[in-house]
Amino acid sequence: MRIFRWGYIVPRVVLLLLLALFSEYGAAYALRLAAVQSGQAAVGAKVEIAGGSASLLRTNAEFTGIAVADPRDPMTNLIEAERLTLDFDSAAALRKKAWVSEGELAGLRFGTPRETSGALPESEQDEDAAGGFALPNLITAEATEQWLSGVQDRFTADMQLESVRLAKELRQKWPVEYSSLEQRAKQLQTEIKSFTAKVKEARSNPLRNVEFLQGVPKEITRFKAELAEIKQRLAMLPAQVKADREAVAVARQHDEAMIREKLNVKNIDAESVSTYLLGDQIAGPVSELVAWLRWARKLAPTSGDAGEGRSRGVDVLLPGVKQTPDLLVRSLKVSGATRLAGRPLEFSGVLSDFTTQPRVLGEPMRLCLTTSGAAPIEVRAKLNRCGDVPTDELVIDCPAMAIPRLALGDAEKLGLTVDPSTAALSVSLQITGEELAGDMQLVQQNVRVTPHLKASFGGVIQDSQLEESLAKQLAQTPRMVTTVTLSGNLDDPKWKVWSTAGPAVAEAMDNAVRGLAASQASKLMDEGKQTVAAELQQLTGELDQLNNKVAAAIGAPAESLQALAGAAAGGTLNGIGSRLAPMGSLFK
Repeated sequence: MRIFRWGYIVPRVVLLLLLALFSEYGAAYALRLAAVQSGQAAVGAKVEIAGGSASLLRTNAEFTGIAVADPRDPMTNLIEAERLTLDFDSAAALRKKAWVSEGELAGLRFGTPRETSGALPESEQDEDAAGGFALPNLITAEATEQWLSGVQDRFTADMQLESVRLAKELRQKWPVEYSSLEQRAKQLQTEIKSFTAKVKEARSNPLRNVEFLQGVPKEITRFKAELAEIKQRLAMLPAQVKADREAVAVARQHDEAMIREKLNVKNIDAESVSTYLLGDQIAGPVSELVAWLRWARKLAPTSGDAGEGRSRGVDVLLPGVKQTPDLLVRSLKVSGATRLAGRPLEFSGVLSDFTTQPRVLGEPMRLCLTTSGAAPIEVRAKLNRCGDVPTDELVIDCPAMAIPRLALGDAEKLGLTVDPSTAALSVSLQITGEELAGDMQLVQQNVRVTPHLKASFGGVIQDSQLEESLAKQLAQTPRMVTTVTLSGNLDDPKWKVWSTAGPAVAEAMDNAVRGLAASQASKLMDEGKQTVAAELQQLTGELDQLNNKVAAAIGAPAESLQALAGAAAGGTLNGIGSRLAPMGSLFK
């Protein structure tokens, strides 16, 4: 009697051996292939796994040499990991569920270089993958540059003072007026002398010049009228000069008001100064953070209701049976290294409740990371897809972060150099649907700030004076707080920067400019006053001399006219007939 039926046993033993071999080698290959394909489909770049092993009997798997290429930079790895181990729940596996009770992702690194391109052949990359993301420019930063330019223009503008113009105009006008009267008086003297000579000549032969001699009184009257007009004009000039002087005084008042208005510079906007100084420094990290959020949101699972993606069939749950997800990672330890502010940093943490069907699970996915070393950082993220509206939260706390030397603003206009310091960083962001809300705050202690200014405003003040004033103001606030507020949505985020450096710099600049404006206004008004006074003083001296010259010029024709009138009144003309010969004697 045969105890063993070898024909029955051997085939089955061989089958079991084949199944065992498959469970040790084939399952690993299948899992690795599935991981690569699903990863590449999700990321849009190559996913590589150097090696791996899996066991259906022990319900575990291990992968080594994991590299996920960055779709934005194919020659750089987005993520690189040394090892991924997964321990599956055997009871769940019997129900065709892939549940990882615990696992570990070790040796994580970010941004490592690649030897070959990680781009997928003929892959269509979206905007986030191909071109990255950039925040919109902050328009408010332009306000500071416009303010600096406007102040420069105000201080370098050529102030055309009306009082100075009028004074110089009077300085030219009145000497010409007096000279004109002097010339008229001299011309009248010349005419009177010429007429007197003609009268004398006519008196030598009165019979032949009767008609001329009869017109002498009329001509004398004309001479008297013109002389009176010259005298009247001369008498009116002092009053007109006085009126013009008063016009200069009124113009001076207008000039003072104009100077004050032109040098009345509005206060610089503190928020604009904050953006001007810190916008460029912060735009890069904030843009990177928003880009990561957009990318993570794209990869995050949707609600994942049970039965999604099935072509047919309906799950019917018996009373008391709870619906469970097909894929679930209960706990995955994460560890690795990265760089922050140029320094290496090691981190570790736990990813919990990851599933492709979060609504079925009813629990949000959570990620908690902490760093070790001199700069401990805690990162807490929560992705909630249990409801109709996806909600994500991100919190980052770093009580002591080393900040390297910073160059803020533009050293060729207005800039600050911040010495290395220690800062506390806190980030709190929430995304509800597509709406983004939250803020980032950086608090630096014992900050030493060196200002750099190239804004002497046309040479009215030295750059060193402005820098000294600004340095004193900044020294009063050794604690520097910077806050970035995010709003809008992921496709069109809005951001705003505020810092204690903004108000400090704004106040220092406002004080400096106000002092400069008052000093410059006083200087311009004093210069105008001195110029006007000098012009009017010189005019007064010239007018006194010119008045004497005109008076002297008027005296000569007056005497000549008096002599001429005396001769006419002395009978010279009336006695012509008495000096004629008797009538009869003319015909003898």
